[in-house]
Amino acid sequence: MVLSAAARFPARYHDGVFIAFHGSWNRAPFAQSGYNVVYQALGSNRAPGRCEIFADGFAGVRTSPEKAAHRPTGIAVGNDGALYVSDDMHGRIYRITYQGEAGADRAAEVPCPSSAAAAGPIAAASEAPFTGALPDGVTPDMVALGPRIFIGQVGGASCTGCHGVDGAGSALAPNLASGKWLWSDGSVAGIATTISMGVQHPKEHRAPMPAMGGSSLDKDQLAAIAAFVWSLSHRPATN
Repeated sequence: MVLSAAARFPARYHDGVFIAFHGSWNRAPFAQSGYNVVYQALGSNRAPGRCEIFADGFAGVRTSPEKAAHRPTGIAVGNDGALYVSDDMHGRIYRITYQGEAGADRAAEVPCPSSAAAAGPIAAASEAPFTGALPDGVTPDMVALGPRIFIGQVGGASCTGCHGVDGAGSALAPNLASGKWLWSDGSVAGIATTISMGVQHPKEHRAPMPAMGGSSLDKDQLAAIAAFVWSLSHRPATN
């Protein structure tokens, strides 16, 4: 966040704050949000109205931590009156300037969405029915329930925040579809144990995983999410 002082920008940008939203990861079951720069006017030490989207489109097509093209993080006003925004995905620096007259107003604002207008639920990861052979004790219903737990529709977990919407992993957590297992033998029972205990000291990734993914899964939900995670790396090959 930086207090606006960009003298070459229109006057309405002089008395407020620019805020970089790095991008959410834990809004499941709703789509992730942010990945933009907003401007919030201030008056008498308070916000007199709703903020507006100042710069957007950093993420590209997919607004998720593992798919975003860029994520705004640092923000500053330079001595030249430009606004500088840094990206911590690829090290890019954006320089934003205003080409009109300093005292002019600008086009109609794009207001920040209210919570009521937030993006709808994200699609469950790998919703296609699993058609392969299942291990003993695992039922199709368990595998079918798993995606809803994975994206937070059931149980309150936020698996997608670190493992990605499709379970393909990110810098925070491993790819669950690769068949490589860091903490178990890859069996449903082994996966369930890892989920129930959590991972406090990751071997190859940045983010620890709290027990039960930080949620309160019951035994049936634990069995379902373990079965689903197992299925991600055992789906029959498609042509």
